[in-house]
Amino acid sequence: MKNILIPLPALSEQKRIVEILDKAFENISQAKNIAEKNLDNADEIFEVIYKVYSRIKAMVGRKEYWRNLRFNDCGTPSRAKREYFEEGKIRWLVSGDVNMGEIYECNGRITELGMSNSSAKYLPVNSIVMALNGQGKTRGTVAMLHIKATCNQSLVSIYPKDIKKYYLNISIII
Repeated sequence: MKNILIPLPALSEQKRIVEILDKAFENISQAKNIAEKNLDNADEIFEVIYKVYSRIKAMVGRKEYWRNLRFNDCGTPSRAKREYFEEGKIRWLVSGDVNMGEIYECNGRITELGMSNSSAKYLPVNSIVMALNGQGKTRGTVAMLHIKATCNQSLVSIYPKDIKKYYLNISIII
């Protein structure tokens, strides 16, 4: 055994390796702390989800909360179905309508059938409507809505729930 040589790095190289290992262990410790914090946050999120799930579960038997839709009927009415648009009476906003600044009328219309077979909803009168999509300057443009209307998925509506408290309720039509 006395004749076996064991190669050892120089003392300066050993110190450099120890510094690298110390830094690695410090990073591992930080990663562990972050993982534990994420786990705590996940627990809080799951508690909220469980509360929402419990409320939904309680409503399952109550038919007034449910309606049956085919997957293709979710969202705004399909343009492929003429009966959703031809001779429609319900005002139907598109993103380009916000360029008017104040909306007192629009060209688009949908039918009652189109409204009932989609997730389209009426927007509150006197709400602020903002375009989510559009060409050029349209995206992000806002207008004041002065009429009863619904819209496609390219618009959102923001309106004060209680003007005295300046609290805004944001309706997103998907």
